[in-house]
Amino acid sequence: MSKATICAIRAVVRVYSLCERAVPVLLLIFSASTFAAPDQDSRLLVHIDVETTGLEAGYHELIDAGVIVTTIDGEIVDRLFLRIMPDHPERLDPGAEAVNGFSVSRWRSLDALDAAEGASALNAFLLQYSTDHQLIFTAFNVGFDQRFIMHFLKSHNLAFNTFFHYMVLDLPSMAWALGAKSLSGDGIAAHFGVPSEVKDPMLHTGETGAAFNVALYQAMLRQISSHQTGLVVQGEDRD
Repeated sequence: MSKATICAIRAVVRVYSLCERAVPVLLLIFSASTFAAPDQDSRLLVHIDVETTGLEAGYHELIDAGVIVTTIDGEIVDRLFLRIMPDHPERLDPGAEAVNGFSVSRWRSLDALDAAEGASALNAFLLQYSTDHQLIFTAFNVGFDQRFIMHFLKSHNLAFNTFFHYMVLDLPSMAWALGAKSLSGDGIAAHFGVPSEVKDPMLHTGETGAAFNVALYQAMLRQISSHQTGLVVQGEDRD
């Protein structure tokens, strides 16, 4: 093997090693200026957190939802909070009640909307942005929130993909790639120096959850920004 070939192989190995270390960053955040996609201004993150009567979407129901729209740089654009009276409150799981403090009387006293009114409000809110922007559904344990939102929309003749990109962002997965090996909200919050989400069921809502998610996302952006070393990535965005 020639000396030139050996040098070429070593160069490839060094480049591969650099790329391997950079992958979590490249996959994580669209916002750092050195990684900016050509169409980044058309993208918005929709941070959603839901409270429900239990864990099984389709049997248990959505009872509130916090929605915060941000730029990919984490700047808040708009927000919405919906409190919704479920059609089947008798299906309430005791574990869910302990988390969110749901009761029919309490929801009535808080002027909860019926489900159809809630769906209409969510539809109108999302349509303000989905017409001109690519919306990316973002959540903490995204599968849970996505399932309930998808079922809620479908039950009112609305489709998830009318509003959202087919790819979603899961905050714990993003945090894992940045070194936070905990899967709990408190553990991840501690890693990034973010206050934990409120636990009091009388105060804990989808609104507080979405606000926590945004704070966590912003903290991850700050960590990435502090570790940038001038790496410039070029290429076509193929979404």
